[in-house]
Amino acid sequence: MDIITLADYKTFANITSPNQDSQLTPLVAFVNQFVSDYIGIANSLNLYLEGETTIILPTSQSVLSIVGDVTIDNEYLENYSITDFIQVNYKLLFKKPVIGKVLITLDNYSSNTAIKEACNLLVKHYSKEEYKPNIQSGQEQVQYSEPKSLPIYIKNILDLYRES
Repeated sequence: MDIITLADYKTFANITSPNQDSQLTPLVAFVNQFVSDYIGIANSLNLYLEGETTIILPTSQSVLSIVGDVTIDNEYLENYSITDFIQVNYKLLFKKPVIGKVLITLDNYSSNTAIKEACNLLVKHYSKEEYKPNIQSGQEQVQYSEPKSLPIYIKNILDLYRES
């Protein structure tokens, strides 16, 4: 899922030249996937409903649409768009019991400026190799890599939106 694009990052970093595009493109893709996985963003959910009027969603992302082959009031409706629902955080409430397989499309947080900022900062962190601290040991300068660590300032932003 694309939270930021290469163009978004280049604007953030004030980069106008295409010279770094080949290096930045995989970093942007990696950061998008990492952040999506870390905070639990999903594009959609496939569920089978067995006559429920209330279901608990695994995420608090906003529901954009619900479409499926369903039975409502003993009437089979193919490729039906369910519009009479209410979402309250993790709960999804239907006006009438729904039976059948549905595809629930979710908001992807791409408009959330805090998450976009965290993504931009993380791309910068990896592209500038900020994860490679220099350590002075006597006369020697030792450089070591800790690529698995997530900078605390970025982690704090993402943890605000993390689902689990």
